[in-house]
Amino acid sequence: MRNQAFILTICSLIVNYQGYSQSKLKTIPNCKCNDLSPVVEIWNHTGGNYIIGDWGNKKDTYSKSSGWNSTDFPYPKMFDLKLTIVNNPILYDNPSKVGDYQLSVNLKLKVGQSKDAAYPLNSTLAENIQLIKGKLIHDIDFKKGNRSVDHIDIWQKNVAFNYLYAKYQKQGLFINQLIFEIHLTNKNNCSCNYEYVFPMAERGEP
Repeated sequence: MRNQAFILTICSLIVNYQGYSQSKLKTIPNCKCNDLSPVVEIWNHTGGNYIIGDWGNKKDTYSKSSGWNSTDFPYPKMFDLKLTIVNNPILYDNPSKVGDYQLSVNLKLKVGQSKDAAYPLNSTLAENIQLIKGKLIHDIDFKKGNRSVDHIDIWQKNVAFNYLYAKYQKQGLFINQLIFEIHLTNKNNCSCNYEYVFPMAERGEP
């Protein structure tokens, strides 16, 4: 119980460090090697060439997204995943070597019969798309010259979304959430698993 409480405290601090609500990022239990923690951001373009549907002459901006729907925030044809890996010993002023880690990220979808991402109707998990496989993270990655840094940013650009949107639309289904499964494993095979949920919109349109 003490270990689980410590892990939840660390996750809460890391999430608040980047301005995210704790409900979006959760740790799967039995994580004992919690030197590294992930923070997720979704970025996309909003201009006419980058979004699904005809929105007229829409000015393009590239910014962090907090959700998509069919009225205010267009669904993008593709998006970028920004994954920040936080080095907890450095962040909390206790710098020490954490050793090598392997990072993998899979994308799953929650699809349902309504557009409501908060309370999807008859929802189910679908897809299992590997975005990052076995990427090595070393202690040296947290160095800039002679200075230690408490995080690194890993980008996965141009993640296709258009074909997924069309695929489930043809089936009369809606994509309610993107679910990113993040796996961090060290050289001792100690594995920490995280799940980040990105909702399409808090409430869908009728």
